[in-house]
Amino acid sequence: MKYWHPNVLVETEWVHDHIGDTHIRIAEVDYNPTTNYKLGHIPGAVLFDWKEDLNNPSHKLIQCRW
Repeated sequence: MKYWHPNVLVETEWVHDHIGDTHIRIAEVDYNPTTNYKLGHIPGAVLFDWKEDLNNPSHKLIQCRW
């Protein structure tokens, strides 16, 4: 599968091959980090809480298909 930004989204095999690489940072984005990130995540991954860190409640991103 091809992604729009292949330098940002990678396959799971690539992640597995680069765990421990000090030049790579894996970011996990969770909507509910209490039940997801804390249950388990990729070793060394940093957490972005969708609701707290990324969501802007005053601006909704709604895509229209016209």
